[in-house]
Amino acid sequence: MSPGIQSNAGSPVTSEMRSRSAGEFLSGVLVLGGPVEGIVDHGQGDDGKASILIGKALTLGVALSAVEAGSRAIITEGGSFACHGANLLRCADREITWITGVEDALAQIPPGASVRISGNGVSIGERPGVPTTVSLRRRLTPTRSREVVRWNPGDGTLTRNYWPHRTYDMLAASVMIPGLQQDCARLTGKRPTISHQADGSLWFSENAPSVSWLTNLIGDPSAAGELIDNQLREYRQILREVATLDASRPSDRDGLRAMAALLGRYFSQFLLLHDTYEYVLADTAAALAQEMDEETAASFMDSVMTCGVLRWQLDLRLVLPIEKDLFQLRNPVPLPTLGPIDDAQTHASDAVTTLATSLGPAVDTTLQTTVEHAARVVVAKEWKFLLNKILFSRVGTFAARAADGDASRLSAWRSHSMEEMADLL
Repeated sequence: MSPGIQSNAGSPVTSEMRSRSAGEFLSGVLVLGGPVEGIVDHGQGDDGKASILIGKALTLGVALSAVEAGSRAIITEGGSFACHGANLLRCADREITWITGVEDALAQIPPGASVRISGNGVSIGERPGVPTTVSLRRRLTPTRSREVVRWNPGDGTLTRNYWPHRTYDMLAASVMIPGLQQDCARLTGKRPTISHQADGSLWFSENAPSVSWLTNLIGDPSAAGELIDNQLREYRQILREVATLDASRPSDRDGLRAMAALLGRYFSQFLLLHDTYEYVLADTAAALAQEMDEETAASFMDSVMTCGVLRWQLDLRLVLPIEKDLFQLRNPVPLPTLGPIDDAQTHASDAVTTLATSLGPAVDTTLQTTVEHAARVVVAKEWKFLLNKILFSRVGTFAARAADGDASRLSAWRSHSMEEMADLL
């Protein structure tokens, strides 16, 4: 069972819990699917009702558990409308309802409870459901960026932290910083200073682009199109080199050095899709809603937020963790049977064809460009996530093998750069 999922096994429901929860209504946002009534469980519910999973967020593990268990719905406390888990559900061969933003769902909805999902919330016990209509705009509301900007009175400068919720050890920082500096220079023509603080945070100098600036850039197909093309080409080349490296069966030292170089290139194509892609998708949905009813627009956007590499992951039942830890995965993530460029071309073409089918051949060219761009953004975003795991998993494999099961060695290596770590082997 995936972390964050409740089931009846080993988690008895007391009468006190039932009485406290029965008849309550918990608000949320219905992102996928329609009304569902069922039992909170990890398998099929009683009396033919759909089983319903509960998680903190819609991770790939939670999404795959729902597919495997035959569940019809998922309730989560958080998760953005275009997260990896949500997009994987959109690839499933049956509809799975997902409602998010249900505050303290894990604590408030006990295992075994009977619930109804409808509209903008979850009703527990005998309380009637709520109206089922939820606006497209509310379904596809972008998550607010976590970016933090800090004024430094000592020298009168600004610094920014894109990831204040994360900390990085020296090992991770050593492979991230050179690539991120190169990425900023690629996007803005300016190479920032990136400071790795004692608390593990990464702070960028003021000439690094803001998330707002990046959002405006990715939202312009004419400006971002070539950047996405370059990103996908780099991904294709990195994957080819990983395949060659796998076939050569390098020593752990040589493998880690190769991974350091590949990770630098990976991070040199990183920031364009950081906290930005949801705005592209929300704007695309709004444009579609001007030409079709909201339910049709929502269904169309669900198809846009799929792609070939997600279907490949679903076929393999490939669970990829969301954590950013170089040593977390100790076995190499397999390489996909398709490539990022072909995936983008096919998915964008399919989206345009579907648009013409929906609206007729005389589709406004601006809308067609908008839809095509959104489809390519989705593909690039999903390949970005998968490639991260492909590279990180090989670092973890080389390191675990070199450490020979000695956790203290792995821990010590975190305080060194990747090159230093390779030299220590």
